[in-house]
Amino acid sequence: MRPCAAFAEPAAAPGSRKAPTVADKMLGMVATAPDKLAGLRDQALLLIGFGGALRCSELVALNVEDIQETGQNFTFV
Repeated sequence: MRPCAAFAEPAAAPGSRKAPTVADKMLGMVATAPDKLAGLRDQALLLIGFGGALRCSELVALNVEDIQETGQNFTFV
């Protein structure tokens, strides 16, 4: 099974594109995650993917070793 298969959508007609997710919409999505371990994981994945402008495949391939904490920021190696 492809890791991002759950997020796959049918091909859009040429010239029709979805609007990008903006910060306000992302914060709304993060706020709906439950305050349990799985919810915290989901929040982290959403924020890392959005903040790093990562594709689904890049987010799935990310390992803990690929992230370095630099002060108050994180760097992807």
